[in-house]
Order: sequence, then structure tokens, then C-alpha cells
Amino acid sequence: MDKRVLMKDLAAAAGVSVSQVSRALNQKPDVSPELRETVHRLAREMNYRNCAAGRRPTVALLVRYIGEFSSNLLNELIRQGEARNWRTIVVPAGQLDFLNDRLFDGAVSIAAGDFSRDWHERFGIPLVMLNSYGWLLDRVCAVFPDSNGESRLAMEHLIGLGHSRIGRLRIVSDNASEKELNRGYDEFLRVADEYGIRSRVRYCHAPDMETLETRFRGLIAEGFTAFVGIFMAEITRIIEVIRSCGKRIPEDISLIAYEADGLTAHLVPPVTALAYDYRLLAGRAFDQLELEMKGGGVLRSIVVPGRLIVRGSTATAPPTSPSGQASSCGTATPPPSRPRG
Repeated sequence: MDKRVLMKDLAAAAGVSVSQVSRALNQKPDVSPELRETVHRLAREMNYRNCAAGRRPTVALLVRYIGEFSSNLLNELIRQGEARNWRTIVVPAGQLDFLNDRLFDGAVSIAAGDFSRDWHERFGIPLVMLNSYGWLLDRVCAVFPDSNGESRLAMEHLIGLGHSRIGRLRIVSDNASEKELNRGYDEFLRVADEYGIRSRVRYCHAPDMETLETRFRGLIAEGFTAFVGIFMAEITRIIEVIRSCGKRIPEDISLIAYEADGLTAHLVPPVTALAYDYRLLAGRAFDQLELEMKGGGVLRSIVVPGRLIVRGSTATAPPTSPSGQASSCGTATPPPSRPRG
């Protein structure tokens, strides 16, 4: 086992007293910028960890952008950090130089980009990823919302209402990894297979809302009667598109989106939504980070289930005409039977 680096070792390497090192590490004002930079550089290079009893760990919350998901998750991480007596500091992707001025005990990264990888390799401290799919999974512990479970909840709800022509809508960037692009989609197809409707479901994704809208209108024209939207903020635009096509919600088209606080429950009609468990996501990430900061973490992926909140935007599927297009009158078609196996 490597010898633990102590503050006196940093002092010897920097050629200063232990008290000067202590002041530099604890952001005291009576330290020159040059000494503070030297002490922090040596601390990183020598893998120094301050394990003094009663000391508050300092944790960086790395975030690529602030949206509905990351904002809710950051708020929960900060709240739980306070409950653990941790000091949490939000560090946006464009401000990594800020990390030179402090010695962090660990970090949680939300929806990581290359900056998280660069930062982790540069500073070499415990890191846990939240909602990140792709290149880091073989080296860093990751905590995910259960995309497969969410797909199954949405599909089984819609199929139970008699829908068999179901579209999955998603905005995803052109440079997304294959894992990011397809998360939840395998389960979407598995459920369709189980109910014998694989040929009648469609994954409609695009890099921007304008392109998605064009493809979405095409599915409506083909007679699709239900959609699962893998987004939050765009839900009002989706509702406008449905109505501009002369369709009603939920009489003609049922719609499921992801829960957006203060929005989905207050639309007309209120939108059936998949909800993340932010409390559990933050808690699992911090539990794992605490293990890693103590040197006992094990590389793994942790999946956190969500839930389906049923509201007024989903209803029994409209009947179909002989051509397979949804009609506006008649008796509702019963749901396809699930094979017994």
C-alpha cells in the first residue's frame, strides 16, 4: 500500500512551514497567490487527501448545461450535501480553471462531456457520473435513471389502453454516443415484441425540434395514435403540432412526456408523465462517492427507477378504419393480447 501523504510532506516539498500549507489549502487570505498555486499543484501531484476528523469534505458538482433535469438534480445534490455536512461547489464546463484554486475531495458530474473526462484525468480524484452514457463507463462509477424501466412503464400503459401504433420522440445531438442515442429503445422494442406490435412502432429522433416536427407530422399522417416524448421543455410545442394537425388530446392521440415541474401537471389536458426520482439519484451518487473518497468504492453502474404519473393526456385508443388509419367514431379496438410464455 502507498504511504499516505501528510501535510508535512507537502510543506517539505514546497519548502515552507506546515502552517503556511494549511492556510493555502484552506483558502486563508494571508497567503500569496504563487504559494497557493504551488501547494495545490503539489497536493494534486502527490495525491494528498485531508482526512482530519470533523473536517467538511469539499465536492465539485460538474455540469455541462442547466436545464430542467440538471437544475432539479443540482438542487437535490446541494440539499443532500448540506445534510451530510459536505461543502458543494457547482462548476460549469467553461470554468474548469476554478478547480486550480481549490483542493476537492471528490466530484459528481451531471450529463458529462469531454470536460469531465479531462478534469478527472487531470486531477485524479474520486468521480461519480450521473446520467452519462458512453466512454467513461469502463473507468468510472455511473448512476443512471432507469431508461428501460421508464420505456416499459410508458409502453405497457399505452398498450393497455388499446394503442398499437406508438411513436417514440426524442431530440438528440448528432454527436451523441450510440449508448446515449439508444438508451431505453431496446426495452421499447422488447415490449412491442411481447405484445406483437413490433412492426407498428417507430423511433423518431432528430438533432433539433424543427426536424423532429417534420417527422412527427409524418407519423400523425400515418395514423399513429400514441407518442412517448423523451424530453421536457418541448412538450408545449408537441401539443401545438398535434392540434395543428386537427387532432385532439387524448381523444385522437395519447401523449406521455417526462415530468417538468410546474408545467406538465398544469397543461390542458394535464400530461401523463414519467418522473425521475431526484432524491434517490442524488443519494445513490453521494453514497458511492463517499465510498470512493474512503478508498472502498467498486466500479459499477447503479440504476434508479422512476414512476409513471397518469393524467388526462392518455386515454383509450380511437377505433381504426379498414385502411388502418385512426377514425373519429365507432367502437374502440381492444388491446393486442400478450403472448403467454
